Amino acid sequence: MQFIMESQRLAQLAHCKLQIMQLLRKLAAQQLEVITGGDMTNLLKLLAAKQTVMDQLAKVEQQLDPYRGQDPETRDWPSTAVREECQRNVETCNELLSEVMRLEKQGEMEMVRRRDAASVQLAGMHGASEARHAYVTAAVATGRDLSTEG
Repeated sequence: MQFIMESQRLAQLAHCKLQIMQLLRKLAAQQLEVITGGDMTNLLKLLAAKQTVMDQLAKVEQQLDPYRGQDPETRDWPSTAVREECQRNVETCNELLSEVMRLEKQGEMEMVRRRDAASVQLAGMHGASEARHAYVTAAVATGRDLSTEG
């Protein structure tokens, strides 16, 4: 009976992890949309919410630790259906993890692209500022006002 209760607990934890992973995937997709839209204020809010979900996932993972070293074939299950559902949930969690990682990578690439574009834009503005400064310095040295020359 004790072993059946343990396998039921494992099934509950697998279901809980599945729900968290589904939420994490949803947040990762929203994060990519926010990054693509350039909305950094909402990105920070979303990252804070995502951190809360990550904390929940860490707690579930910690509760799953005792089951990791066990041979699944030796567990006593209340029914084959419960075992199969638990197995499907674990497999789905792994698929969701892969999807979340893919979305995270896309978001990272978009952030790098935006950073690089901003860097190029800033460099261009800096170059224009230096050119303006050089013209003003030359105008002062020659005593000419460039704005009135025709």
